[in-house]
Amino acid sequence: FYTALHCVNAYAAKIGWRWKNPRSLRRRISIHTQELRFVKEKLGKRIFKHYERLFQECWNARYDPLYFKHISPSKPQEMFNLAKIFLDIILNI
Repeated sequence: FYTALHCVNAYAAKIGWRWKNPRSLRRRISIHTQELRFVKEKLGKRIFKHYERLFQECWNARYDPLYFKHISPSKPQEMFNLAKIFLDIILNI
């Protein structure tokens, strides 16, 4: 996930996009929510689908104490392929 996150942030910086400070927003939209919206709106549904999956896996692994009891490990090649999608985006834009 963090590879994808860095790629998204690099692309955002490249096009001059700046994240809004959640404290300055009326609805207090988190940076994570802003990033998810950015990916969906600027990079498209196909990329968003993969990014959202990586985000959810990361979130679950970090905050769900039962997460590892209910899943089978991801295959390294599958995770590499997802990360490569985001690297390709940055290198080809």
